[in-house]
Amino acid sequence: MYNCAVKKEKETLLPVVPAKIPLRRRVGWTASERDSVRRGLMMFGLGRSEKIRSSMRSMRKLSRHGLGDIADSSWEFVRCCALLAEPKEKQYAENRLQDAKEHGIEMGK
Repeated sequence: MYNCAVKKEKETLLPVVPAKIPLRRRVGWTASERDSVRRGLMMFGLGRSEKIRSSMRSMRKLSRHGLGDIADSSWEFVRCCALLAEPKEKQYAENRLQDAKEHGIEMGK
């Protein structure tokens, strides 16, 4: 049976965290991991790092990369695509990168 008195003794106030802080482990990427990120990016879209990570975990038993690593890799992929894209697609990619920068989204280095 649940004891309310015990619960009150064990309660502690936790600090309020406004948003998830993306974890960046800064470990190297294998070719299959990079491919998994690209596939997840194409499937779920930019800014959906949690879904991409879930997809990676279903394909692989363990992911060494945090959400921040996956987000950084996604933005880097967009940057590379912008370099090689046709003018219309290049403008779209550059607009997305600029919008993210203006909204304070960290995009890695």
